[in-house]
Amino acid sequence: MIIVQPENSESQRRIGAKGTNCILHIAPWGVTLALQSTRSVLAQWPLKSVRYFEASGHGKFMLEAGRVAPMGDGMYVFQTQKGKDNYIYDLLDQHIVNALSKTQVRRKSRGKTLPCCISNMDTIDNDCGIGTCLFQIYRTQFCT
Repeated sequence: MIIVQPENSESQRRIGAKGTNCILHIAPWGVTLALQSTRSVLAQWPLKSVRYFEASGHGKFMLEAGRVAPMGDGMYVFQTQKGKDNYIYDLLDQHIVNALSKTQVRRKSRGKTLPCCISNMDTIDNDCGIGTCLFQIYRTQFCT
């Protein structure tokens, strides 16, 4: 769990995170944002809803969620201690790669390999059960 301060944006106001200290928790299933003071959950983003994420290296972490996210799509920017943004990035990246490798194993056991099922970008969500946003990460990790 990492202490973060959400930046002022429409997305942050919509979930009630504007101007508060929060806790960002990265788990194998996704990301949770909770108020630091009460531990009340403000938002959750399953891995399949994470469209994009980035660490600045200077204490800023950005997460873009797609339409399938429980809170809807939006860009969420968090300030944290320098270096913690890279830690968040690495942890989230690790969970995504692990989830994709489990999906590949599961698909092989059904007689259909994951690369076949993602050959058509239009069917990635329906056939694979992984978000379209993860396509590039998959290609980088498993197809090179």
